Amino acid sequence: MSEQLLTVAEVAERLKVSPSKIRTKCRRRQWPHYRIDSCIRFSEKHITTILRKIELLEDGAKPVRIIEPVAGNHFRIRARSAS
Repeated sequence: MSEQLLTVAEVAERLKVSPSKIRTKCRRRQWPHYRIDSCIRFSEKHITTILRKIELLEDGAKPVRIIEPVAGNHFRIRARSAS
């Protein structure tokens, strides 16, 4: 059985943000996603990762760690540098 992939509109509705915000985060490689030709699609695993990243930024707090995309579905987690 194949995994159901979500569209930008579906993710935007689920996260209560605009579709353009979703596209911007993907274009800047800040959020994990699949790109199929010119279409952006998300798996449930992608959504879980995005929600974890959002949790780190809740209440205006600075993240204690930064999650960066490396390649494909791989991410690097590093500590926030002192400011």
